[in-house]
Amino acid sequence: MAYAFFEQQPRQAARAAMQCVKQHDGLVSLAPSSCDYLQRIWVDQFLALAEGVDVLLPNLDEGRVLTGETQPEQVTLALLQWFPVVALKKGADGALAGSGSTVVHQPGFAAPVVDTTGAGDACAAAFIVSWLARRDLKAALVQGTRLAADVVQAAAGR
Repeated sequence: MAYAFFEQQPRQAARAAMQCVKQHDGLVSLAPSSCDYLQRIWVDQFLALAEGVDVLLPNLDEGRVLTGETQPEQVTLALLQWFPVVALKKGADGALAGSGSTVVHQPGFAAPVVDTTGAGDACAAAFIVSWLARRDLKAALVQGTRLAADVVQAAAGR
């Protein structure tokens, strides 16, 4: 989560952790975490801090702030200029994921919504686990959106 980028001391620790992961041939994923934060530190600074990230996991609003684009596919394509893999969360509308010039879409699963707390994080976590296991964008999106639909059916992401 980019919350670690908000203040100088955790920012340094987060960058050091990212470098350690990369030195050991690991992959780094990052969720931007906050439109307000992105607008406050400026997009260029965020992109500089996120250098080396392998998988970016923004929601649609964060993606729009980062790119200036409005349409989800265009947001995803624009982010692919900086990140090898992008998974763009669109809430009840599902998600898009891209790598290279490929962008795939997964509609959201219908679910009675009790509370959306944690749904985006659950989607991101399931996407990452599936992506690491199979390197299949569509399968990873299915897993992510399915888990997000499960999460919204309980209060406070439980």
